Amino acid sequence: MRPGGSFRLPGIIDGGQPGQGTDVPQQLEQLVGRDDAISLIHDLTDRPLVNGRRRSQPRPVLVLEGARGSGKSALLGVLRRYLDQNVPFAALDLERERSDSIPEVLSALAFQLSRTCPDYGAIRFGRFTLARLMMTRPVSTTDWATARREVQSILETRRGLDGIRRILAETAGRQGQHLLDLPAEAADATGTVVEGLTRRALEGLTRWAPARRIVLGSYLAWFGHRDRKLPGDPIDVLVELNRFAQAPAEDEHREWIHELLWDAFLTDLSEHFDHNRRARSLEFDCVILLDNADTRLGRGFVSGLVQARSDRPERAEPLLAVVTSRGDLLVDVPSGDLIEFVPDQPVTASPHSPKARLRLPDLTIAQARTMVTGLGIRGGSSTRSTLMLHQFTSGHPASTQLLASCLGRHPAHRDSLVTLLEQAEPGLGSNRLRVADRMQEQLVASLSPTLIEDLETCSAALDEHHARTLIPLLSGGRGSFDAVAPMLWPRAGGAGPRVLRRLLLRHLADRNALQSADQLTELPSWEATFDRLRQARALAAEPAGELYYALAGGEFRLVIDRLSDALTTSSPQRWRELLLRVTQAPRRHPGPAVSPDEEMKRLLREHPFPGRTELARLVIAHWILADPLTDGRRSGLYLQMAAGYEAVARSCGQDDVEPFLRAARNSLIQSEQWD
Repeated sequence: MRPGGSFRLPGIIDGGQPGQGTDVPQQLEQLVGRDDAISLIHDLTDRPLVNGRRRSQPRPVLVLEGARGSGKSALLGVLRRYLDQNVPFAALDLERERSDSIPEVLSALAFQLSRTCPDYGAIRFGRFTLARLMMTRPVSTTDWATARREVQSILETRRGLDGIRRILAETAGRQGQHLLDLPAEAADATGTVVEGLTRRALEGLTRWAPARRIVLGSYLAWFGHRDRKLPGDPIDVLVELNRFAQAPAEDEHREWIHELLWDAFLTDLSEHFDHNRRARSLEFDCVILLDNADTRLGRGFVSGLVQARSDRPERAEPLLAVVTSRGDLLVDVPSGDLIEFVPDQPVTASPHSPKARLRLPDLTIAQARTMVTGLGIRGGSSTRSTLMLHQFTSGHPASTQLLASCLGRHPAHRDSLVTLLEQAEPGLGSNRLRVADRMQEQLVASLSPTLIEDLETCSAALDEHHARTLIPLLSGGRGSFDAVAPMLWPRAGGAGPRVLRRLLLRHLADRNALQSADQLTELPSWEATFDRLRQARALAAEPAGELYYALAGGEFRLVIDRLSDALTTSSPQRWRELLLRVTQAPRRHPGPAVSPDEEMKRLLREHPFPGRTELARLVIAHWILADPLTDGRRSGLYLQMAAGYEAVARSCGQDDVEPFLRAARNSLIQSEQWD
């Protein structure tokens, strides 16, 4: 992106279609970099002309929010490649960092932002580098005059390229080893990544100076006044910085250090953009990309940036920070202090709010179809494969990618998701997992076996409120519940938890058969789990919830009796809403060899309902078709569903049966789509 350009990406983003056989991970990266996010970031980095000069505008911290596998990291990957050599940028994964030090993170960001960028040159971090230097060279703590002389001596000896290189190499700590998108040429002849990256970053930092006459002391005066007309002596400020750095455990000392470092960092950035001889052509601000900002380190960084900006209200730094979160980062932010970016909807808060949220949407069925058609599979129905894939993943990006990749490798199993989930994941190597296992691993963090078992038990519940009923059944009790509930019902929402629940329910269904005879504690069975939930909903007088769990537990007679009674007391519309909710109940899948029609016949044979066969047929058809693991041979079952609605319309005794007739027509349309 050169100045005067725009934030646009090739391929699907521009409305194009991938060619046959397009790589699925590449498609996903294109799909998650949708126009709404790209255009938003373009708008938030634009530097408009004001009185003939380019000016940065107040920027919020932009939080890309979504559960695991929602495409946050993929979108950052798109942005990294797009920004590289177009706009100064830096990228870090805060979940991978081993330090909780804000100063080290800032040093790592300075490394990357100092790289020479066409049109922008190299950003110098003279003030920040000087501050970091003084934090690493202990001086006298017993005599202030001696400390002042030692600081002056350090300033005199730390000149030139070699001195600055050592400063940044020392102050980056281990951060340099975790920089994202690290170019291969960054490593030098010694093989030390940090030293090579430091050299590359500092080439631009020092190139501006004549010969080797870089004197860090030229930035010294700023520490006295800090552009605020403060009366401080700069040497005394650096002595104080050095003293506090030796005792960073003191909260007051640490906060003072962070405030000073943020001020120096942002002042260096602003000076480069405001006083650059090409300032008029610098149309976009620089960008920081921080992945996984829910950590303590990430929360501290975001809070520090917001606080630093509030301390500089008269300035607008040329910096956009884009961070990713699974939902915890903004949970305590008042709505009035948060901008909500929703595609095609107006902004719901002041544009000067310090934080903004963009929740990444799941993939639409049209985008899933793009993935499936891009596989280039011959024969069969791509529409049917798309409908099956999207029903199971609900558009969860990472799961959709994995399942589509497997479908491309095993097209003969296109009508059986059960079979596809049992295949080895695409790729090479000996550490491949089954597709289902890899999908589950992507959706949960590393958990102990006990927590996994309790997670499976909780998956039977519709929501977190219902799941509390199951706490007595959990091996870890309330502690386990508090640990696993955020995985099934995260604040960020999205389709990921629905996919996870579908995977966990398969394990719950197999639990009795897998338990060994010597297992000390018998885990709650499928029937026991759903029976406890059913009884709790009955006591709470929630008919829909009671019938939902009753159907999951196999109590067909209770469900049919109640639905039959409701036909005479509820309107057709209300009755159909009840039917749809109840038949979303999970079921034990019979396996890949059983067609939906055969399953219907088996259930009607095992649970006969004389005089109410058509009602039972309608309920069972809905139940089977609501199961995402039902195979693709569904056309005939939709025809039976249509007949069931017509029969109910004739026998219900209601005046307005249009909702039933409309549902019958829709079932016929569905039958054609699945044909």
